[in-house]
Amino acid sequence: MSIWTLILLLVLLLWPATRASIKDAVRSMLHWKVSLSFALYTTYLASAVWLMWSLHLWDQELLGGTVIWLLGSGFILLGNAVTEAPKQHHFFKGAVLDSLRVVAVVEFAVAARPFAIGTELWLVPALAVLTVFWAVSTTADNASGGSKFWVVIAAMVGLTLIVLSVRDLILHPANDVFDDVRAFFLPILLGLAAIPAAFIAAVIGAYELFATRLSRYPTGHSLPPKVVLGLVASLNWDLFAIDRFPGQCGYAAARLGTFADARSLVAQYRNDERAREDRRAAAKRRLEELADVQGTDESGRQLDRREFEETKRALEWLQICLTSRHHNTGRFQADILEVMGSFQTQGLPDPHGICVRVRKDGQAWFGYRETPSGYYFGIGANGAGPSQWVYSMEVPPAGYPSSRSQGWTNSLVADTPLEWLPETMD
Repeated sequence: MSIWTLILLLVLLLWPATRASIKDAVRSMLHWKVSLSFALYTTYLASAVWLMWSLHLWDQELLGGTVIWLLGSGFILLGNAVTEAPKQHHFFKGAVLDSLRVVAVVEFAVAARPFAIGTELWLVPALAVLTVFWAVSTTADNASGGSKFWVVIAAMVGLTLIVLSVRDLILHPANDVFDDVRAFFLPILLGLAAIPAAFIAAVIGAYELFATRLSRYPTGHSLPPKVVLGLVASLNWDLFAIDRFPGQCGYAAARLGTFADARSLVAQYRNDERAREDRRAAAKRRLEELADVQGTDESGRQLDRREFEETKRALEWLQICLTSRHHNTGRFQADILEVMGSFQTQGLPDPHGICVRVRKDGQAWFGYRETPSGYYFGIGANGAGPSQWVYSMEVPPAGYPSSRSQGWTNSLVADTPLEWLPETMD
């Protein structure tokens, strides 16, 4: 890995197209905030290693594996904690579970015994290329099933490496079994030890962004220290709340004047969040209770509304993408689904089940999807000036959007159909 890393760095430095990018990356890494964060994080982990050494859980032979873990998994955990933890519930719980999953066994089995240097020289780049193909296919090729092919290939290669490593362990057992035990627990112990430091870094980063966002509200003065103290004392280390509070209550927070006002505003924010979560939970229960229930409610809307919101959100995103392509090329793109891949961000499963048809002249299109209840939603355009046609019926659309096609409504010039009104959590 060291040999190929040096070769890769040399190639990147000699290639003019990437030299400037490397300089920018190095300049960013040398910023005092980044450098200080990495230095403190490394110092903390060095202290954790010293404690492991004192408990006879670490020795000098594990130094190489420790450094590789720090440069790889260790710094990735730190970066993800700062950028992702405030946006994900139970991020650190997931990090703990990741340290204890079967992947640790796989890593140990593969790394416990090195192969011959000639084998590893071609194995490392081969695995790197395989990983890249796997990652690219997973993000951009969900519709065609290419990701499954690379998952199978990766699984076969990984299983082969595990079998070879385990075979070598059996045929050539270590003189000291405790060495293998320590090597097995090394990434687990390092991962668990790094989580407190990553959590502290995430809290500091979240509050820094918190202060930046509050400063954007024009009040003509900075927040009084007692207000800042009240906000911090109330939000504590709740990363999710720290991330969302400025967006929902930032305008009010920027105009506070006392410690008590800050505490009161945060309390109101938490009450509103609990009420919002209760409404979401109630809406989820209604979806479960009304699953497979036929008919409509008193307003005329379908009772079984499973995946209604997700379907409409996905179709609206499909429309945005197709409209953008039409602006750029003058026609709607027929293979747009292959380009877009999945709709997991909009909440749909994979495969998503969306169908798209584009007219031969590329000036009209429609897409539709059947929900679990058998109800259909569609969206499209007919190219005859501004239009946003939507569809909702118990049967799939029979043709392109128009006033003569049953189920279609141009929502730009007519009232939005009942089923296309926003879903409510109340």
